[in-house]
Amino acid sequence: MVSRIKVGERGQAYVIDAQGRLIAHSDIGLVASRADMTQLAQVRAARAAGAGGGPMQGKDILGRDVLAAYAPVMPPGWLVFVELPVETANTPAQ
Repeated sequence: MVSRIKVGERGQAYVIDAQGRLIAHSDIGLVASRADMTQLAQVRAARAAGAGGGPMQGKDILGRDVLAAYAPVMPPGWLVFVELPVETANTPAQ
């Protein structure tokens, strides 16, 4: 279900487990490899804070500038993120 969520035209949603490993994303290859998302600033901040939050600026898994927000899923200790590329977020709606 999360892999089909669209955030604007180029945004994305994903879920990490309690260890910071990717468990849901539109790129099934990243999910299959259980990509470690803890190198992302927004993931580190969310894991430290625990409660939902955002927006915050960071980089996505491909190194693009994004605005991110997240919410915890308790139990099992997962975090759900939504991200939108900064250039899209700064473009006025038409």
